Amino acid sequence: MHSNLSRDEKIIKLALSYLGVSRNQSTDAAPDDDRKPDREAITELIKKSILMLDEEDAFRVCGRIFDMDKNAEGFYRIREADIDLISEDLKVYFEGCDRICIIASTLGSQADTLIRKTMAKDGAFGSVLDATSGAYLECMLDEAERTYISGPRTFRFAPGYGDLALETNVKLSAAIDIYRKIGVTCTDGGTFIPRKTMLGMIGLAPEGTKAVTERSCGRCTRKDICSIRKGGDRCWI
Repeated sequence: MHSNLSRDEKIIKLALSYLGVSRNQSTDAAPDDDRKPDREAITELIKKSILMLDEEDAFRVCGRIFDMDKNAEGFYRIREADIDLISEDLKVYFEGCDRICIIASTLGSQADTLIRKTMAKDGAFGSVLDATSGAYLECMLDEAERTYISGPRTFRFAPGYGDLALETNVKLSAAIDIYRKIGVTCTDGGTFIPRKTMLGMIGLAPEGTKAVTERSCGRCTRKDICSIRKGGDRCWI
């Protein structure tokens, strides 16, 4: 993910895309268009948000690697956890993989509280902090992945994206014990408490495998309807 950029540059780039500020947008708002965001001013608020999140130092992560095969219907199955991944998308994305890393991270209740308090004082800054928190979590998890996995791999895929039901989070969360390890609760519907929490799956393949899907807009099932891509950016899930 943007390997030539620093951590903060990655967060800024991703937060801008979350906020709908594309890379091709001019820096300053046009004099006669108050609706157009000022990219430079927003970037400064994102930088301030990053500092605030660093001060909280609440990022936590946990993960585990499982063996994986296919069930009778051809869907991928996590044997040890007894989880069937009912997804046609994953048949493509996980092609060639025989293991899976389930990994989750959170910014804890601290981030939720910080966003809520900031929003009450300054709605505009609160919105930037909210978007930055999501980007911060994503980029921190990208870095943390290196301590869990190596070798041929897929991009990180999350339930609720594409055709994999959000409720799949319930079983995946139990499989890696996220409540005990990082203090996160998964609701029956598959959402997380605290809110700034992310869980993803990464397909792992034997050394020398060439068929593993790399992170690519062109291979994404949402490429034709993605608003982020239309704005000139990438989501980097």
